[in-house]
Amino acid sequence: LRDVSEQRAQEERRRQSQKLEAIGRLAAGIVHDINNLIAVFESGLRLLQRQLREDPASPNTAKLIEELLKRTQNGGALTQQLLAFSRGQSLYPETVDLNARIASLTMLLERTLGSGITIRRDLDPALGPVLVDANQLDVAILNLAVNAKDAMAGKGTFSIETSNAPEELEDVRSVATSFVRVTVHDTGCGMSKDILA
Repeated sequence: LRDVSEQRAQEERRRQSQKLEAIGRLAAGIVHDINNLIAVFESGLRLLQRQLREDPASPNTAKLIEELLKRTQNGGALTQQLLAFSRGQSLYPETVDLNARIASLTMLLERTLGSGITIRRDLDPALGPVLVDANQLDVAILNLAVNAKDAMAGKGTFSIETSNAPEELEDVRSVATSFVRVTVHDTGCGMSKDILA
C-alpha cells in the first residue's frame, strides 16, 4: 500500500493557488465594472428623481427603470461568478451543459481579455451532458485567457471550441463511455523553447 495523502494535499494546494491567482487577476477588472455600474445607478436614479418630479407619466421613466434593472442583472452576474471562484477547492463533479457553461463565462472573458481581443466560440450543439467540476472548468478557461492575453499583447483572437472526443481514447474508456473535448487557442506568439523545457 502507498500513502497518497501528501500527494493529494499537494494537488489541493496547487488547485487553491491556481484559483487564487485567477481571482486576483480578475478582481481588479470586476471591481472596475462594479464601480461603473454604481456610477450608472447614481446618475440614473438622479435622472429618475427629476423625471418623477417633473412628469411622473413620462414614457422615459419606464425605460430608465428597465435599463437600471438590466444593469443590476449584469452586476449580479459578475458577483455570482466571483463567489463561485471563492468556493472551496475540493472537486465537486456535477452534470452540466458544457456549452451553456462556457457561454456564461463570456462577460468575464471579455473583461479578462480586453477590447482588443476578439472572442470566437465554436460550440458543438451535439454535445450531451458532461460530468465535470464546473468551477474548476471556469478557472482553467480563465487562466488560459489570462495567458493568451499576455501572449497576444492585447490584440488578436481567442478561440474556444467544444466537440465530441474521437473514439481512439481507448486508454480511458474504463472511466467513462464517451468524452468531450474543449479546445482553446489564440493568435499569440506561443511559448519559447526555454519555457517549454
